[in-house]
Amino acid sequence: MASNANLRLVGALDETIKSPRYHQLYSIIKGWILNGTYLPGAKIPPESELCDAFGVSRITSHQAINLLVQEGLLKRVQGKGTFVSTDLKRPASIGDMDQMISKTITLAKNSKVQNVDIKKIKPDAETCEDLQISADVDVFRITFVRIANKERLDYREAYIPTNLGLDFTKAEIKNHPMYTLFERKGMPAATGHLLMGARSADPHLASLLSVQVGSPLLRNRLIVMNQSGVPIQRSITHFRADRFEQYVYLGQFGEKGGKSVTVF
Repeated sequence: MASNANLRLVGALDETIKSPRYHQLYSIIKGWILNGTYLPGAKIPPESELCDAFGVSRITSHQAINLLVQEGLLKRVQGKGTFVSTDLKRPASIGDMDQMISKTITLAKNSKVQNVDIKKIKPDAETCEDLQISADVDVFRITFVRIANKERLDYREAYIPTNLGLDFTKAEIKNHPMYTLFERKGMPAATGHLLMGARSADPHLASLLSVQVGSPLLRNRLIVMNQSGVPIQRSITHFRADRFEQYVYLGQFGEKGGKSVTVF
């Protein structure tokens, strides 16, 4: 559980981001819940402390908490405070964002990107929810196929809100990983939520990845946040199952300072 001292070190929200302040605070608290900083049943700081720590009004903190209550992540108990729900469906594993970025950069050096396409589109409902934007905010849809050793590895769709004020070119996408581009544009990735699953290849994915229809694929859905907890990218990546391998180092949290690291 995060201490009050750590809470006071958080600082104000990022005023340069074109995102409502309550959404930024919502993202940060949601991150605390999903990464295990506040475990099921734990009491989160009162709204007055959140206001002081992040420099927001009571209305802003109340809106952020309300969203999390509506999602079922938090529960208010009259006279006692606000607590993390004890019936969370899936507790999150904790990975190392720096390791993931480093691994992605290494992969980019040993592969190449083809079939890059960039379009400005209207987001669907799921993209709006993941990026915490309204339906009237356009997003850049960036798609490409990654190839290594003359074989297709994965197909990626990335969605980036246009209200972040960032632009991307096909040359940039072909020559640099997205994490590098975000950092160069002054908006480095800080945290993320990753959901891993599986599916079979439909005709479209089978054609893109040079596999048979029905072949097994690994599907990663990743939402990346900046240092203020604001979502800056939603990506859906389909990996060929016969070309994907995951290494996980299992450590222990506690006296020796070990940690669990997931590397892709």
